[in-house]
Amino acid sequence: QKDYDQALKAFSKEVGAPDVLVCDPHPTQTKLEVKEYCNKIGTKLRVLEERTQWADRAELYIGILKDGTRKDMRTSDAPVVLWDYCME
Repeated sequence: QKDYDQALKAFSKEVGAPDVLVCDPHPTQTKLEVKEYCNKIGTKLRVLEERTQWADRAELYIGILKDGTRKDMRTSDAPVVLWDYCME
């Protein structure tokens, strides 16, 4: 969580700036530096409200995605250090 802004910068450099970034209301994801960077690269920052059906649905789909990736990694016997690349 503490390296969120640096990870966002690395992601936008490598993949490109997203049109919209939907994030949790966690302070590391909504701090001023993140808002300024999103504004600078032309990304609209949208913050989910806690404990709403939209936040819960997002968490559900994130969990499904992680479970599927975890199963694929186990099946292919991929090392854990490749987790981020497997998620892409």
